[in-house]
Amino acid sequence: MHRRLRQSFAVLDLRDRGSAVVTLVSDLPSSARQHFVGIDNVQAGRTAASLLGRFCRWRSGRIALVAGSMLVRDHVERTLGFEQVMREEFPDQSLSTVIEGLDDQDIVAERLTEALAADPDIVGIYSFGAGNRGVARAISTLPAKRRPSVVVHELTKCSRDALIEDVFDAVIHQDEVREIEVALRTLRALADRVQTIDAGERALFRKEVEAETSHFPGRTYPTGSVTGMPSAV
Repeated sequence: MHRRLRQSFAVLDLRDRGSAVVTLVSDLPSSARQHFVGIDNVQAGRTAASLLGRFCRWRSGRIALVAGSMLVRDHVERTLGFEQVMREEFPDQSLSTVIEGLDDQDIVAERLTEALAADPDIVGIYSFGAGNRGVARAISTLPAKRRPSVVVHELTKCSRDALIEDVFDAVIHQDEVREIEVALRTLRALADRVQTIDAGERALFRKEVEAETSHFPGRTYPTGSVTGMPSAV
């Protein structure tokens, strides 16, 4: 049985036994789950493409995509949004095959290093899974003039240091603490059979100023931001 189908059956079993179900970060929209808490991953991919396309504007070549696994819905959605914008707005850039690093920094470093060695025309990297340490390690092996522009997800000590050191150009970050808080509030509200909608929850993406994107009442509580060095954003 396909993994997604097994997960949907597991959710249905929980609902049948009276449990409230909220998905977090990666959604199961075709399941019996009641709400999803996380960022709009298609929009996150589109934001990454908008940034990376501009970073690479004067360097035509290929963009390498680094995923954890293309079996995970949020990674599929980020890829979809990224490809839409790249093809619509930056047709001079082509996309290479997605590198699946299984969210393991050593696998990411090895596979990305191999890809960079095999293809000197890679001018940009979009990494949308875990394993950012591996991305930084792979790029650090290149001479400065050959280093691609890089957009990754999640602001950690590693990605913050990479931004400061000009290894990464931008980080798309979701506030995981806030997401967990919203998920717990939603589960409690569902268990208590009270209203679950909070009109104040919105998706935020920040360059030099904050700009509000659409919100999704009754279903999605997204929050995220884009962080980068002032010269890059």
